[in-house]
Amino acid sequence: MIFQNNLIKVEIELSELPWVKVFTQRKIKEFSECTADKKAEIF
Repeated sequence: MIFQNNLIKVEIELSELPWVKVFTQRKIKEFSECTADKKAEIF
């Protein structure tokens, strides 16, 4: 994990082409279920 706060956590996926994974702290199925605060934090 490279970053975490009370809304989101950010991880790096190590592979041939590394990429970043962003998760909300609360389990949700779709981005549309995020609150405005979480959406702002992700972007």
